[in-house]
Amino acid sequence: MHLSRIGRRSIMHAHRGVGDRLETARRLPGLEEASGEESMSDDPDLPKASYALQILRQARFSRNETAAKLVEHLVYVTANTGLRTCEIEEAQQAARVAISALAKALEEEGFAGPIFWKAALRATETWKELLT
Repeated sequence: MHLSRIGRRSIMHAHRGVGDRLETARRLPGLEEASGEESMSDDPDLPKASYALQILRQARFSRNETAAKLVEHLVYVTANTGLRTCEIEEAQQAARVAISALAKALEEEGFAGPIFWKAALRATETWKELLT
């Protein structure tokens, strides 16, 4: 799966300001209590897992063509390094495999059924939970 220059631009355009909004949200007083998360981990992969989960949720409610581009991008974002504990590496790999299957369905069929979306979301949520 290869993103063209135009495809990368459309992804970047779609996400312009997402990082800024996330940073602003992190600084809001009371956010930790409201989200039910008392303290976030300092794990360097936590932002990657959070980003992947956010993009999956956004892609799920996007047009199929846009969703395909967003999810295809996540296949590269979720690549693991092999430097983590086995449990975290396995969870990250499971998320990547589920995201890859979702990307393939979107690319080949132009549509992905709920089973693909649920698997990708659940695997990514599990990976994120291990990091917090």
